[in-house]
Amino acid sequence: LALRELLDWPKFAFVLAFDLDVISAALGGYSPIYGKDARRFLEKIIDLQLTLPDPTEQERQAMGRTLFETHCAFIPQEAVEDVIRWLPSNPRLAKVIVRELALLKTAALRHDAGELNWKAIVLQTILKHEAPKTFEVVNSRLLGREQIEVQMTFDNVTREQRAAAVKAAVALSFDK
Repeated sequence: LALRELLDWPKFAFVLAFDLDVISAALGGYSPIYGKDARRFLEKIIDLQLTLPDPTEQERQAMGRTLFETHCAFIPQEAVEDVIRWLPSNPRLAKVIVRELALLKTAALRHDAGELNWKAIVLQTILKHEAPKTFEVVNSRLLGREQIEVQMTFDNVTREQRAAAVKAAVALSFDK
């Protein structure tokens, strides 16, 4: 309410862009005064609510193609066409996944065409973000990689740790 009072000027509008479910749950967890779901409270401060629709399948695939073209041009086009259907419909998460794949460019360019299984690499990266517990099971039990820790985010790591992580990730992608 303080935000609304602070910005309550004549001929002035402000936009709050957020996920209503996330904010409602966060407010409900912050204080019991809001109840379990703070939607009724938010209705008091939001005059006009607009919900963006999920992208259509065609829009999602177009977004995926653009992301891969922009960040991962080194991945063969045939592989891209096979995997874009797996990308999440959330644009932010799709960008995170494709940008993470872009980190493999240097290692991938050292391999011949067809040597890497890009479907497996992309699926593994999507699983890591969409279903981290499933990713752990697949990585450790099904791929037999208990001893290899795959790290795809490189905050606060040395150059050597980053190189080792990329090498381990690429090693997981070879067909047996």
